[in-house]
Amino acid sequence: MRALAHPIRVRMVVLLRGEALSASDLARRLDLRFGSARFHLHKLIDADIAIPAGERIDRGGTALLFRVPEGLWFDLDAAFVDHSALDPYVIQLAQSLRRHNIEAACGPLAGGAFLAQLLARLLGSEFYFTTPAPPEGNGASSARYQLPPGIGHRVLGKRVAIVDDVMSAGSSLRATLIAIESHGAIPVVVGALHVLGTTGEDFFKERGLRIETTGRTPFDSWRPPECPLCAAGVPLDDPSRPAA
Repeated sequence: MRALAHPIRVRMVVLLRGEALSASDLARRLDLRFGSARFHLHKLIDADIAIPAGERIDRGGTALLFRVPEGLWFDLDAAFVDHSALDPYVIQLAQSLRRHNIEAACGPLAGGAFLAQLLARLLGSEFYFTTPAPPEGNGASSARYQLPPGIGHRVLGKRVAIVDDVMSAGSSLRATLIAIESHGAIPVVVGALHVLGTTGEDFFKERGLRIETTGRTPFDSWRPPECPLCAAGVPLDDPSRPAA
């Protein structure tokens, strides 16, 4: 999303996921001038990332409130171009991961790898990443990721945090888990800047892995036979593809 390429807008999205806010609220929370806050908010509105969420009587006037819609695909890859907006959340996540005594952080390309590198620097740990490989079958469990050639032996016996910028079904994290376990690593915790829904989180909890995150948002996801949109004939949309 081009609208998320500016760090201020990334911070706005994080705030608007938690509650409905006005331009004045965002200005105060982010220590911005009102005009700047309104400008960036309208960029999010124009991109349908922020939507109207009612009104509030405020100091004798009416303040328009906005929020981020539930179910919006949230991709932070563009934010890593200038990660200053993410720094507070990366630091918070690093503090949560520190108590797990990890020796390495590993994430899937692209956002997960960027995050793993930032976390490894803060934690003084090793950094690894996985890359996509040809999938096997269909569904979340079909995704395959692999460590780059020649480094798999380095994770043997090490306590590893597997991380991604955003986790929903957790397909890339599941594949990363399989990849590092195949090389003898010991996964001890899963980290994400934001968790959408419970599908991915439930998967890892069943395997005894704690989820550390800086934020959560409800997010509906279904297996294809149970999806009401599929049943209604709504065509699939790939959020990674640019709009026509």
